[in-house]
Amino acid sequence: AAETALAAQKAAAHEQFLARQQEEARAKAQAEEREAARRKAFEAPAPVASPAAAEAAPPPEATPPAPLPPELATPLPKTSEKPHRNKVRKSAKKSKAAKPPGPASRKALVVSMLVLLVLILGGGGLAIHFLDRRGRQPAVAKRPGLSPEQQALIVEKQYLQSGWQEDAKQVLSEFLAAETVSGKAAFSLRGSELIGTMESFYGAGKIDDSDTPLSGFSAEPLPPDDQKRGIFMMRYEQPPQFEMRDFFRPLAPLEVQYGLQEPDLLLSSLAKAGNFASEPVKVHAFFKRGPDGLRLDWETFIQTKHRTFRAFTELPDPGRSSIFRLFVVEDVPEKGKEETGMKTYRMIDPAHKTDSVRVDVKVDSELGRSLSILNWRGIKDGRPKTRTATLELEWTRDEVPRLALKRFLCWEFLGIGGQGSGTPTGK
Repeated sequence: AAETALAAQKAAAHEQFLARQQEEARAKAQAEEREAARRKAFEAPAPVASPAAAEAAPPPEATPPAPLPPELATPLPKTSEKPHRNKVRKSAKKSKAAKPPGPASRKALVVSMLVLLVLILGGGGLAIHFLDRRGRQPAVAKRPGLSPEQQALIVEKQYLQSGWQEDAKQVLSEFLAAETVSGKAAFSLRGSELIGTMESFYGAGKIDDSDTPLSGFSAEPLPPDDQKRGIFMMRYEQPPQFEMRDFFRPLAPLEVQYGLQEPDLLLSSLAKAGNFASEPVKVHAFFKRGPDGLRLDWETFIQTKHRTFRAFTELPDPGRSSIFRLFVVEDVPEKGKEETGMKTYRMIDPAHKTDSVRVDVKVDSELGRSLSILNWRGIKDGRPKTRTATLELEWTRDEVPRLALKRFLCWEFLGIGGQGSGTPTGK
């Protein structure tokens, strides 16, 4: 059975081969006939017959082709010349596209690219310019139908939110650049009144504030009530810096490391990392809005930058007094130093929270009554309350000098949010 099937397949394949040859021969014969007819039509033009003869002559009858044998009578495949024509057209297009551009086309391309680059750079520059102007002078869109008073309220609101920062930076820049006392006083609150104090503080010579550049200051948000009163603030803060070339810490003995022995004074001083680091620099720059615009509070600026409060409280100087802007809160007295009829208050520098001292005040004194609103010890459900105040401290002339409150000037910082109340001096 397998041999019979194989023989049948071979016979079918042979028949297909013969049919394919017959188709090719027939197609070739038809092509030759068409080519001969086309040549004959071009070589021997047909005679012109009269219309009557043309009408009388019957149309020629088409002779049918000779019939093929049944085994070769298979339909011919349809041939078309369109793919060949399309290939010719595509090859022509490719040859045109492959032609390298001439010098004129290259020059035009370079010129167009340069023009495009100039337009992009010009547009970017204009965008930066307008954005910078918009940042410096915040635009206020005038809304139709608003009265001048309403427009003024909108402008004021935008100034309190962000517009003041540009004015504050301008004033602070001029203040830092000034190298004389008169130049500093021109941009300070109560500058004319403080010229004598400034001269004694700065001394003779050129004033240099380059260690706190303007770029290091940032705007500090204050409560809306303070902003409505024209009070604004900027802050400068630089963390401690280590000098690695001078950094050296000796290794402590094992007895010291395990707490069996106390370190001596030399080891304690050399092993303390803070001895090899520069002090942090913190500056509070307060501004007050007035008829002449914003002005800087010089006294708070100097106190926080140069840490004058710490210098005053660390070294006793009998009879010396000075005015400071501080945080005040009631505190517990030192152990073993509690006295009847006295309240203890802690005075803290606003920028350097570690700079603080305790001061005892008599409860029945004028100063004690002024600070009594901060008292919370001995009151049910009492909690510590902290407020800003401007105070004058002094060192007593006792055998062992102690720090005392000489005068209470006002709540808040004098000249910024508070005014001198004329509270009499007392101890």
